[in-house]
Amino acid sequence: RLLTERLREEVERARRYDRPLAIAMLDIDHFKVINDGHGHAVGDSVLVEVVRVMEAEIREQDLCGRWGGEEFLILMPESSLDSAAQVLQRLSANIASLVIRVNDEQLAVTASVGVAQLQGDETYSSTINRADAALMRAKRAGRNRCVRAE
Repeated sequence: RLLTERLREEVERARRYDRPLAIAMLDIDHFKVINDGHGHAVGDSVLVEVVRVMEAEIREQDLCGRWGGEEFLILMPESSLDSAAQVLQRLSANIASLVIRVNDEQLAVTASVGVAQLQGDETYSSTINRADAALMRAKRAGRNRCVRAE
């Protein structure tokens, strides 16, 4: 609910002051394989580690929240599509450098990201849908990458 409230507030602010607003969708690649192969406790550990990296990489005024399952929405006020994509590419690289130990095994984790910038009079739902479509293109292109919305 907090995420939805902030979405509304930031869209209104971006429009009022004619400022950029980027919205990203991040999905942990092959998360179901991790959960099914290693159990939900390991899956939870992966989520915690990915969130830790997100908190370290995004700015204080940005907001990240779980959107569903292993999908996260990142709200980036005062960010153009280009500047948001730079941050998200760095975030993606830092997630890919994570090493999560499970007994004697090391799990590699990657994430796919789609990012869109609020345009004109579109609703935040439309911006999210464009970010989600970019996320799907990132997955189809091989995962572990950030794709900008058209």
